[in-house]
Amino acid sequence: MTGMRTVRRFLLEEGGQGLVEYALILFLLAVVVVAALGSLGKRTNNVMSNVGDTFDRGSGGSGGGGGGGASDGKGVCGAPPCGQGGGKGPGG
Repeated sequence: MTGMRTVRRFLLEEGGQGLVEYALILFLLAVVVVAALGSLGKRTNNVMSNVGDTFDRGSGGSGGGGGGGASDGKGVCGAPPCGQGGGKGPGG
């Protein structure tokens, strides 16, 4: 019968109840954090993939937003080193 008394005393004591409540709160908080990080991780992965795709598309052609450029050795203006080739300058 001492086993039943121990169980009854454990159930009637309120000191352990606070500990159980704190444990439940921590568990629920951990579940919320894991769910939030999972969602945030997927969004971050999508953003990084989009950024990588943008760089991949811009690395060979005429660049939108400063990426890429001509791959024929000429500068962006189409002349050998931009502004220094061929024609006469303003004075002559």
